[in-house]
Amino acid sequence: MDAYGIREELKDMARRPFEVAKSPAARRYLPTSTDMLGMTRHYIERHEGPNPGGLVYPGEHGGHQQYGHFSKRCWRTLMKEAGLVEQIVVDEEKRLQNLYTPYSLRHFYASMLIAENKDLKTIQERLGHVDAA
Repeated sequence: MDAYGIREELKDMARRPFEVAKSPAARRYLPTSTDMLGMTRHYIERHEGPNPGGLVYPGEHGGHQQYGHFSKRCWRTLMKEAGLVEQIVVDEEKRLQNLYTPYSLRHFYASMLIAENKDLKTIQERLGHVDAA
């Protein structure tokens, strides 16, 4: 998932492309909605911390996060707040497990683009692939 690279100054945009950093060197622009931006604002207001890098989901020191760290710090919180966790038992200990991963969301998005009959070039660009292969 690329949301952890979203720059904070874009959180107030509405119905314009949303800039996402796949890595510090790779950027892409995704269409967004007012609802998605509202959810992003909701998260920021409740989970804001030190953020010298200006990212919505910053790493510990304000820079880009590693995937595992993002998953633990942000994704787990989002899943719990949305009620998208289930209780499991591991070694007789109850734990919460996310029902979805960031990659589940990415695959769902790709499936939606296909269902909407988007052309291959559009799908490639939106998913951040250099080529369609």
